[in-house]
Amino acid sequence: MGEILELDKDDLGLARAGISPRDVITELLLPVAERDRELLVCVESSKGQRCKAELSGVKSPFMYVRKHRGPDGALRLRAAHLPTVHEMTAEESDRHKAMKDFLARTAQAAGLEFRVEKSTKLRSSRPDVTIVGAGGLDLGCEAQYYNASAGSVLRRSKAHAAAGLSPNWITHDDTFHLVDRSNWMLTNQVTWREISNAADLALVGGYRVLAEWHCVAAAQRPCPDGKVKTGCGKVHLQWDTPRRMDDEASGWTSFDGDVASVTVGRTLIGAAIGHGT
Repeated sequence: MGEILELDKDDLGLARAGISPRDVITELLLPVAERDRELLVCVESSKGQRCKAELSGVKSPFMYVRKHRGPDGALRLRAAHLPTVHEMTAEESDRHKAMKDFLARTAQAAGLEFRVEKSTKLRSSRPDVTIVGAGGLDLGCEAQYYNASAGSVLRRSKAHAAAGLSPNWITHDDTFHLVDRSNWMLTNQVTWREISNAADLALVGGYRVLAEWHCVAAAQRPCPDGKVKTGCGKVHLQWDTPRRMDDEASGWTSFDGDVASVTVGRTLIGAAIGHGT
């Protein structure tokens, strides 16, 4: 029978059970690698329920305890969920390998230096592919095909930034936690074979396109100033969503020919050499 720990109490609420809180605290504060991962479980899970953290899909029912200094300066114990141990599926692994190869050959074709899974001098940063900029940005590229936790995304992105790299996450699922937590790129759902055979990949999310057009009666975009039938005669600029297919003008309109196709390779190389796409 497990005991419920009350971390806000000095005795952890264990006095009634005759258990020494000091021994328990010593074991709880051990690194997870040095103790039983399943030593501590959240209360909801102990009752056969799933808590909100577990419903996120990347948090396990098991927990760890750390010391936290509050606004008053006092040290207190705080518990948090351990991440789910993710075992990459064969499909995810094949896509991951194919994307790393795609990034490497894209950099090579542009004459740029690149490194595959090499640690930086700080050792805390090890991107899937590092593209060394030539007049632009040094890029730390991550091919992500499972839903890494928000904490993991932020930690790895900060490590890349500290090493002088601009983090770039590439995925095919805009519901993943990496979205809007770092620089990210969205591709269509493609197989590892399609990635391996692609000269470049359409970039369909994670950014906006600046469209320019002459506002006349024949223009395919409506006048933003309300002169829909005649147009106002001005040249307009408008941020637009990316198009998802080569024969599509943009992600949310049916206008033809006013938004250029944008690709992963062109965007990364443009950033690395200091030019836009």
